[in-house]
Amino acid sequence: MLKKLLYLDAVALEGYLSAIEGGVTTSTEFKTARESIGRAGLGAKILTVGGEKQGSSQEVVTRSDTDDYRLDRLIKAGHEMPTELAWIDVINPNDEFLNVGIGALIHWECEVYIPPYSQMLSRAGELNSMLDLMERLEPVASLLNFDMAGLPSDTERSGLRDMIDNINAPLVLVGDSEGIPWKIVGTLFPENIRSEPDGVAQVIGKVSKRLRHDQWQPLSTLPGMKLLSRDERRARERTKPNPEEEDQYIQGPLLVLDLLAVYR
Repeated sequence: MLKKLLYLDAVALEGYLSAIEGGVTTSTEFKTARESIGRAGLGAKILTVGGEKQGSSQEVVTRSDTDDYRLDRLIKAGHEMPTELAWIDVINPNDEFLNVGIGALIHWECEVYIPPYSQMLSRAGELNSMLDLMERLEPVASLLNFDMAGLPSDTERSGLRDMIDNINAPLVLVGDSEGIPWKIVGTLFPENIRSEPDGVAQVIGKVSKRLRHDQWQPLSTLPGMKLLSRDERRARERTKPNPEEEDQYIQGPLLVLDLLAVYR
């Protein structure tokens, strides 16, 4: 099947394949040899017995390794060596997720989406553009004697930028399936996003945490988030959220993944 990659951690993929294949493949060379037999014409200077001549040619094709091909090879290796690679093609999540070990690679077709709270946090950086616009317009506004009262000062804008840098968080992906209580969740790092994932897709990821049905995962404590200190993250992970804060959490049963690939 031809794949459309929505998300791919190419660095992690290269590391996994390097461990499996004993190194990194950058290109592959294919050679094909062909033999030809032709009948010599009357004007030929050299004639063979029967008036035929024989020759051969060789064609060399070099193909560069690609992310799509590497992902195909990893999936093939997972199918061929599931025990050695701790690879799980998920068929029955209720059984397989209950006993999955930390570090296992799971491959699951599910419905994926980005929670509204994550969308809001990821757009905090747009405020920086507004501040940039204010700074560019300020000299013109002053020249035209526009009233600048109420707008942030240089010091206030600097403070706002510091705050925005701390809350400008990567997107979070959640995956589930109708009738299945289990969910998966992981961080979508911006440099790996090909197209924002949404809808039914195949997800491959490495398990970093497993939560019971009575546990909650704060979105603000996932890998890549810089919203809270270490102590604050641990405290939030031990506390059940207030009803008005539940949109900032994902309730178990749940697997937290280091996402490798999302495709369809």
